[in-house]
Amino acid sequence: MDKELPNVKKEIKKLVERVGKQLDDLGEERPTAGHLRTYLTRLAMRFHILATAALHGNYDITDMEFFSATEGPEDHVRVRAFLHFANTRFAIDMREHGHTLKVGDSQNANRDSESEASDVLNSSQIEVSEVEMKEFVLAKYRHTRGRELPGNSNHILLAELFHHQSKGWKRLAENHVADVATGLDLFARDAIMFVTPEEKVRNSLLNRIERVLLDSRETARLELDRLFEDKNGSPITYNHYYTDNVQNARHATTRGLIKKALEETSTVDYNHKMHISNTAVDAEKLLGALQRRVLVDMEDQACSEARQGLLAYYKVFAN
Repeated sequence: MDKELPNVKKEIKKLVERVGKQLDDLGEERPTAGHLRTYLTRLAMRFHILATAALHGNYDITDMEFFSATEGPEDHVRVRAFLHFANTRFAIDMREHGHTLKVGDSQNANRDSESEASDVLNSSQIEVSEVEMKEFVLAKYRHTRGRELPGNSNHILLAELFHHQSKGWKRLAENHVADVATGLDLFARDAIMFVTPEEKVRNSLLNRIERVLLDSRETARLELDRLFEDKNGSPITYNHYYTDNVQNARHATTRGLIKKALEETSTVDYNHKMHISNTAVDAEKLLGALQRRVLVDMEDQACSEARQGLLAYYKVFAN
């Protein structure tokens, strides 16, 4: 028994220290409503300081023990870093996966636009060839023809192309909101567990915070619905960036047509020996040769301008 007595003393000492720490964590005795109010006020203030530091990114000012338990930018404890990471990931998803049809290499270049439209219903994004994209726009152009003259497009064409290309936006936005809401839920849980050791108080506060977060998530969902209701209307913008993009695209198209016509003219009319002097005769000869080479398909012209408008408006709206 004498040999075991030191071990018993050590165990009793450890138990006393552990219980003492638990009692210290519980704080002062709270026999009256006033004491309870003071305790909850201190608790709320500590949680507020913790949440403010997390939101502002001040992880080294207070409760460094709480903020040091992180493993990466997606960790929900450091709220501001987590939000930056989530927003950046959402922006990348919108840029890379937001459009329904993605022009790229396609193994099936002969697929018609009707089967393409059917496939879109079963997939968030489909990779198509340049030929397929032109066929799709042409089908939309013919389907939206109204009173406009050949070579011109109906305003409905741009609207339908944009709505088609932005089908996946809401799904991506809803996933982003859900990810952020989940991260905030986890932060609130960890913060409450950090500021108070009492299980009963924890559960009570978590239940209350959970209701508030659910209300906030519902508010975000309603706001998202309003945004997409606006998006699904007729395209409208006063951003000069749209005009700049359209003008740049038209200049690039014109430059390409002139370059191609010059190459053909140099080969056919000048036998690869084009030399233009600064005379009216040579200038007229060159213009005549170019005019014979520039053949514009009215439908192709309208579809090309529609795609230019779509790309310009898509960039403006997505930003």
